[in-house]
Amino acid sequence: MSALGINDKFDIYLKNLCPNPEEVELYLAMMEAAFEAKEGDREREREQLSKFKSQLTNHEANLRKFDQQGFVTGQLETDFYNRLKPHSQTQIEKLKLDREALRFNDPAFEK
Repeated sequence: MSALGINDKFDIYLKNLCPNPEEVELYLAMMEAAFEAKEGDREREREQLSKFKSQLTNHEANLRKFDQQGFVTGQLETDFYNRLKPHSQTQIEKLKLDREALRFNDPAFEK
């Protein structure tokens, strides 16, 4: 068989691989639905990140307040201070971990 004959057969083969317009339309509709669902998830993640930032700021402010009242002014009892500070530090660490987990979600779908 000649090279031209092989090329013709290969062209026919490639044309058979092309999806028909209905299939293309269906695939695009499915991709659009998946993308919209993912974007909704990303919006919720952005809202959650904002919430984490606010909570983190509050816990850090509380921790500074505990330190100030506990050591500087002596207004907090030592036992009370010793319970509040580790709790606040634990909450701060948890919020930071949660925040980082959201930040590093795989954005490959969007690409």
